[in-house]
Amino acid sequence: MVFSKFAENVFSKNPVFVVGSGTSSGAGISGMWSLGNYLVGNVKTNDFEAEDLRHWEVFIEKISEGIGLEEALQSLGDISEKFTDSIVQATWNCILMDEMTPFLKISSGEDITGFSRLFKRFRSTNIDSINIITTNYDHLIEVSAAFENWEVWDGFGNGILSRPMNSVLFKSKMRKLIRPGSKPIFETTKHVKIYKPHGSLSWFKLENNSFIKIPSISSQQIENLKNLGIKPVIVTPGIGKYLETHYEPYNNVMAEMQQSIHDAKAMIFLGFGFNDIHIQASFQSILRNENIPKLIATRTLTPSFFSLIQRNELKNFYAIEKFEDSSRVISDLQDEQVFSTSNEAWSLHGLLNMIWGEE
Repeated sequence: MVFSKFAENVFSKNPVFVVGSGTSSGAGISGMWSLGNYLVGNVKTNDFEAEDLRHWEVFIEKISEGIGLEEALQSLGDISEKFTDSIVQATWNCILMDEMTPFLKISSGEDITGFSRLFKRFRSTNIDSINIITTNYDHLIEVSAAFENWEVWDGFGNGILSRPMNSVLFKSKMRKLIRPGSKPIFETTKHVKIYKPHGSLSWFKLENNSFIKIPSISSQQIENLKNLGIKPVIVTPGIGKYLETHYEPYNNVMAEMQQSIHDAKAMIFLGFGFNDIHIQASFQSILRNENIPKLIATRTLTPSFFSLIQRNELKNFYAIEKFEDSSRVISDLQDEQVFSTSNEAWSLHGLLNMIWGEE
């Protein structure tokens, strides 16, 4: 099966999307390398204890040596809550500032990720619900969905302030009675379920340890948040992700996410490097399942991806990456590498142009 036909078939199955940092980086959000350098220059160390300062010096050294952010943080071992909070605050501030311009571009109708076109196209189909898993903290997918009139669930309810809400309750709210009677007729509002196992810029923890979603908080409010005991709820790109996700709201999101993966008929990975063991454990069996087609599109296929192939843990897939002035396609369904004629097919924009034609 040629790549374009395979991709078209995957999109037709209402796949589960897994969206990594590569998608947001392409829209102007800091990736791991840029974020690491931002942390070096912006983490506040004034009230660090001696052990925190020692960890901080090691972290700076690791980053200066070109070691990745996640590896650098993990190498520190046990770190204090104060150290972790400082990393979280600076990370939140960096991504929040990065998000401002792309957020406004999408809101004004510019489709900088390709998701606006995806949601617009799916509105004219019988697909009522789309499942998206993303490790990104930003709201670029959410605003793209909202712009195309899709309701959005991210583990919380909607509104100016909202509390955690499970997807079953949300789904019931999306089902509307349009004709009562002995044989009532219901209509389902089109909605997107976005699973964010690493948290979101708009999630916060209050002093009483409850959680709340507050959209549109600006980076200028960071001191006010501290004074009020309100903390951003994002999982840092280090050891914290393996500890904090045992608690709300993460464990609820993870449970809902795993159910969506279990029910998946196909999967699409966009800008995802397969470096996150924490997330990959949720869909490891799907990767090996020969009956579920997988489409992988990214600027650069990572060593972790090729390791999956070598271990025979990825089956029924096509993967595409940017390669010089064209795109390289790799698959277990063909014997040789193929160079695609679509130069941008490694991006969502390019994929959609390939299967649906140029807009």
